[in-house]
Amino acid sequence: MLFLPRLFALISCVILTFQDLKHRKIALLPVLTLWAGLFAIGLISLPKQVFLESIVLNLTIFTLIHFMLFIFLWFKHKRIFNPINKFHGSGDVLISLVLTCCFSPLNFLSFYVFSLVFTLITYSSYLLITGKQSIGFPTAGLTAVLLGILLIGQILGFDIHFYQDYFLQNL
Repeated sequence: MLFLPRLFALISCVILTFQDLKHRKIALLPVLTLWAGLFAIGLISLPKQVFLESIVLNLTIFTLIHFMLFIFLWFKHKRIFNPINKFHGSGDVLISLVLTCCFSPLNFLSFYVFSLVFTLITYSSYLLITGKQSIGFPTAGLTAVLLGILLIGQILGFDIHFYQDYFLQNL
């Protein structure tokens, strides 16, 4: 029952990764397909009230993170401006919003932080090895890579649960 939503989400992750790494832009259709697949997985996997509570908490975390980013950049540059498309791309924001319906709050925060660290290390290593220079990081694409790896694990039958915090609580 969860195979098709996972497959649609995985295909969307592949498309988003290719678009972000090659063109540094992502189209809206794969983002919406990813959201629909992840939303369906959540609706099927959880009771509706728990699912909606997770989304609300994740949206709160997302809002706080981006509000703190806004405040930090306001103080740093001594003027108010919109950091989206200057420091943080709109595709990165869209992918972060899509992830709010994908994980429990603890897993969302852990995945979000890990994906940012993964992006920083991976893309910085790529730039060092190739000697190229870049203005920004393909956060949306590399986040889609990590999410795709988790979805492949779920499709192959590994015990990966986006909404259960047992793994992180037992570390």
